[in-house]
Amino acid sequence: LILSLAAAALNSWIEWHHRIFPVYFLVHLPVGAVGKSVARACLSSLFSAAVPLADVGLALSVLNVCQSAVSIIAPLYGGMLLGHAGIASQPIIASANYCILLLLSYAVLAKPAVSAATTGLEGKKC
Repeated sequence: LILSLAAAALNSWIEWHHRIFPVYFLVHLPVGAVGKSVARACLSSLFSAAVPLADVGLALSVLNVCQSAVSIIAPLYGGMLLGHAGIASQPIIASANYCILLLLSYAVLAKPAVSAATTGLEGKKC
């Protein structure tokens, strides 16, 4: 997930530095599509692994609803930003948004798991 977000941010940043359509069509569009697919697959895997086995169906349906909501809100958010900053700034805005997602993902995923051994609660009953 973190690698796909980093690749998407880098792809958008590089896209900002040129305006050549064939490069956009042959490089940036496929990299963006692959990055989005990998990020969705990783997110689904992480989401389903974070819940008990009995609740995986519920968790994946909630994730699907959230992804659908983001698909509705994202164009409105993007349109508002582009309305203020102009269409030429789209790649750098996308890169900044990917960097924010990257930092949030790293902050959430990099936390060490708290185990019973580190808390001193192994073998103790409540």
